[in-house]
Amino acid sequence: MSVSSVRAAQKRHDRNVVILSATSEDHPKKCFRSEYLSNAKPDGLFLAMSIVLGLSAPPAFMGCLVTQPLEQEKEPLCPAVLLHDRTEPSIDDLYVIDLSDKDAKGEIEFQLTIYDCNVEQDLLVRPFVDGSVFTTVLAPAPADGSLERTVSFSITVNGNLNTLGCHSIEVLISEGFSQIDLRLPIAEYDLGGGIWWVATIDENVFTIDPSTCP
Repeated sequence: MSVSSVRAAQKRHDRNVVILSATSEDHPKKCFRSEYLSNAKPDGLFLAMSIVLGLSAPPAFMGCLVTQPLEQEKEPLCPAVLLHDRTEPSIDDLYVIDLSDKDAKGEIEFQLTIYDCNVEQDLLVRPFVDGSVFTTVLAPAPADGSLERTVSFSITVNGNLNTLGCHSIEVLISEGFSQIDLRLPIAEYDLGGGIWWVATIDENVFTIDPSTCP
């Protein structure tokens, strides 16, 4: 900074002035933030120190101004995990639908416990029967600030489940799903879930060949 520039800056002290303090030769990697002066007359000592710093810096050495706001650290991706030991009905057992039982309920009631480290992320649960989406159900599992949350929903025993044989009920869990591919999460890799195996029998057919399971 030349002497004339210093004098010009002194004459403009009643305006908004941004003074940049250059880095020194002794600390080439250190960067100083700029100080913004209001319309009030700057303190004489502060202005004098700023001028001295400007005069002592090498002419070719530029100061640096931090203009980019600091980005907040993003929440890590943590796909939902279905806790198998806390599912109803049990995901580890074969679920049996007996069409000959006239007192049996016409639906399967699910109660799931989900673990997700993204405690502020709302989740959706989408069931599939024999690989086809069960369109009447898209159960919400809203965030409640805890690592574990529960969700309940029911699947009606009709269609494929009303057909003798082996069937699958698959549950997918994510923040949201694609409108084109209903199995695809909107966020890559943000997907959890599990599969229940179901045997539909009656008074005549009570043995299921596992090789027929989808």
